[in-house]
Amino acid sequence: GYWDLDNVRLTAVTESITTNPVWTNGTFAFTVQSEPAVRFGVLASTNLALPVTNWTPLGVVTNATGTTPFNDTNTTVSQRFYLLRQLP
Repeated sequence: GYWDLDNVRLTAVTESITTNPVWTNGTFAFTVQSEPAVRFGVLASTNLALPVTNWTPLGVVTNATGTTPFNDTNTTVSQRFYLLRQLP
């Protein structure tokens, strides 16, 4: 057998990551790096073992340029986990 391919295009895609975590005066912030125009839902939980359906939605980040900050100003707990889910 063989493959017959026409008009194949390979595109490099930047992996989505968070960088620069900072805790300052009761505010936790980090930077989201991804492909431009990608939207993420930001979720938080004090218990990493909870199912994602039980995490608290904090908002939506649209990464217009490829790098965008996120600030959580409601950090009244001593420990909190964050999760970014790519949205359609």
